[in-house]
Amino acid sequence: MSSIVLAGFLGNPGTGKTVVARIVGEMMVKMGVVTMPKEQQEKLEAEAKNRSKELGHEVPTELVFREASRADLVAQYLGQTAPKVERAVENALGGVLFIDEAYALVREGKDTFGQEAVDTLIKEMEDKRKNIIVILAGYESEMDTFFDSNPGFKSRVPFSFRFEDYSCSELGQIGNLVLSSQGLSVAPVVSSQLVDLISFASGCCNDIADPDCHPSRDNGNGRTVRNVVE
Repeated sequence: MSSIVLAGFLGNPGTGKTVVARIVGEMMVKMGVVTMPKEQQEKLEAEAKNRSKELGHEVPTELVFREASRADLVAQYLGQTAPKVERAVENALGGVLFIDEAYALVREGKDTFGQEAVDTLIKEMEDKRKNIIVILAGYESEMDTFFDSNPGFKSRVPFSFRFEDYSCSELGQIGNLVLSSQGLSVAPVVSSQLVDLISFASGCCNDIADPDCHPSRDNGNGRTVRNVVE
């Protein structure tokens, strides 16, 4: 069984990459595709049991989901990068290691430490291929360049998923869903105003014929909706 690297989590911020990564991780763990080392499994079960006693009701073990960035994996001094990567992988065993903006691991030009992080991660993925899902995510063009320059990763990426930007209407629906989840409802006129506000804040307003619109889909999509509603 090989590592599952869904590196095609490609798209702008706020398009749901992290949320879907969690869902994929939960599915793979439940299917038994990824297993947790026995010692770590026993530790998590013991923690959940103790927590259940404290709260007076059963607390299930949660999915192991660890997020990492360049700062978490690449050190500033010789000999420190490989141990950082190894620790990150160790902490994600039995679940998901999600690396957003993975292309930032290796900067342009000579980046010895960044390349060491990539090489170490590839080795760790191979050594622990039955115990971890590694998901690499980021902007599509930057990720394509990253994989082209790191064939060790590219050959281990069987799938790619593109996360499209939400339309203004879809973002408005998300806003209303967020409010509904908090037990709130809005009048139709307010809902319309909410959609307009989200449209400008998110940059999806290129759908609107307004000279004040400055469309940019780097502004967060669903993330911006949450900020506006809050």
